Amino acid sequence: MNETDRIADQLTRAFEGQAWHGQSVLELLKDVGAEEAAARPVPGRHTIWEIVLHNIVWNMMAYDSARGVPMKDLTIEEDWPSVKEISEDAWRGPWRGSSM
Repeated sequence: MNETDRIADQLTRAFEGQAWHGQSVLELLKDVGAEEAAARPVPGRHTIWEIVLHNIVWNMMAYDSARGVPMKDLTIEEDWPSVKEISEDAWRGPWRGSSM
């Protein structure tokens, strides 16, 4: 495995599971439901769901960058994608169970 593949693998593991540092993002969120993930207990702050989507964006940027794709400037909407639908199905996918 070359260094680029190793970095990409570590990014995937940190998000999906078997991370070197302990629990992955998805492992930490396994007991969090859609309602809790979408809650905004502090006005003006991001929700768990928004932070997860933001994390996915930057994991993908780093993953692509490790493979030679130049990083681009993101719009605020690209950097912080909005939650389109609040439901358990929407919260459990599309990132769950699939590689970045």
